[in-house]
Amino acid sequence: MAAQDAPRHLNMLVYGASGVGKSVLAATGPGPILYLDLDDGLASVRSPTPQLVEELGLDVGNIYAQRIYNYGELKKALLTLTRLKHNSGFFSTVCLDNLTVMQAICMQERTSGDESVSIDRLPQQQDWGILLQRMRAIVRVIRDLPCHTVFIAMEQERDGFIGPALQGAIFREVPAMVDVCARYVLINRTAD
Repeated sequence: MAAQDAPRHLNMLVYGASGVGKSVLAATGPGPILYLDLDDGLASVRSPTPQLVEELGLDVGNIYAQRIYNYGELKKALLTLTRLKHNSGFFSTVCLDNLTVMQAICMQERTSGDESVSIDRLPQQQDWGILLQRMRAIVRVIRDLPCHTVFIAMEQERDGFIGPALQGAIFREVPAMVDVCARYVLINRTAD
């Protein structure tokens, strides 16, 4: 098969402030769509306004969400997706919502020794190295699925640059691991 004949899937990282519509943007992708929901922020996708449905053509019946509460559940979800990826009827779009929360969940598991709510100690240098490896692996597993992928993150200003709200080296690495990296902003227009 020639390169131009190979199936092409788009991998995106979309970051922005809370409430600008990042999750809704992902819902405009081809369906069926699976959200790996780490921050319970899908109210606008689960129950969009009729105007939003009409303007964007959202098909709520073709959107599925799996709520992820801890690192163990995330690993299980990724293993299931990896096993199912060659089945007919696989998702057309998979969205990880949100990378910022995922990084916190991975670090929490690392510093507490389990998926409990309490943190027993502050992160050590080796914890950051392990976190970087985990983040790389998780992004690669999702990015390499045979479908479109959307990674959502909050935004932060760092070193005079507004980028995804991620700590450590992954701040610069994740944008290089996807086809499109975009800051999503909400611009209010006034009627003329």
